[in-house]
Amino acid sequence: MHRVLIVGLAQNFCVRETALDAIAAGFETLVRLSATHSITLRGGQDAVDALRGAGVIVEEN
Repeated sequence: MHRVLIVGLAQNFCVRETALDAIAAGFETLVRLSATHSITLRGGQDAVDALRGAGVIVEEN
């Protein structure tokens, strides 16, 4: 299995969509929150909820 680590800006847009694409493609997918930033607090929480729901591993630090 291949693993993808995703970091970057716009956690609730680019990071979320990239992670969802990676998990859909069959990759073990990890998002490191300390290396991302959300446009809004609520948007960031919604993104994290969506990622976890899809099976993405979300690292808090």
